[in-house]
Amino acid sequence: MKSRSLRSALMLLLCVLLCIALNAAAFLIDTDTMRQNAAQGTLMIAQEGASPQLVGGFKSAQLDNYTAALILKTAAYTGPESLLQKAFGGLRTDLPPAEGQSAWDAFCTYGSGNGLSYSRYWHGYTFPLRLLLCVLNTANIEMLLLFVSLALACAVASACFARAPAALPGLAIAWFLLMPPAVGICLQYAPLTLLALGACLAVLLLDARIERAVGMPAFFALTGLLTNYFDLLTFPLVSLGFPL
Repeated sequence: MKSRSLRSALMLLLCVLLCIALNAAAFLIDTDTMRQNAAQGTLMIAQEGASPQLVGGFKSAQLDNYTAALILKTAAYTGPESLLQKAFGGLRTDLPPAEGQSAWDAFCTYGSGNGLSYSRYWHGYTFPLRLLLCVLNTANIEMLLLFVSLALACAVASACFARAPAALPGLAIAWFLLMPPAVGICLQYAPLTLLALGACLAVLLLDARIERAVGMPAFFALTGLLTNYFDLLTFPLVSLGFPL
């Protein structure tokens, strides 16, 4: 029991250190392609509008493009600050509207310069998003996120049918009510959606190994830690409720 507790504490500590390291490493990635794809992505979001609905009339199918634009600009920030300031500052550049430009279009303009800080969140999406922007544009990233979320959902459903069939109807209804296309492609919703589904799959397939290695309380502590790292104004209870 004592050995497992030590392993649990060490796992959580190493995860914290890894998260901090990734925040710093993210800003060592800076390519022209990354900047171009970020600029193109913010323009695409501007054309879609702040709150487009994938299915007209259904609020659950509504995207939060305001936060998606904020995420893109924060992840792809390239200002003059030090590496530590960028890693922990949650910086982005908000440009004033040009002549004849709306406030929304100005907000969705990617630019460089001194950053505006949003440091109460960890912005853990920065490292993976900067990497993806080096090779994919925003539309391709959204399609990739949707594919991965649907593949994970199918894997969870299959494992749930095999291990706990009585839980499958409730899980399926809950997933349907989240509106899978919306949570799959929106840059705000996708990270926590993937984390919740990944945690479900781990519980269904690896529960015995997790219990022996670190214990389920440590597993849920790790899930909560990653939720705090990736979440930005989303629905953190999903990453607890689904695997629980």
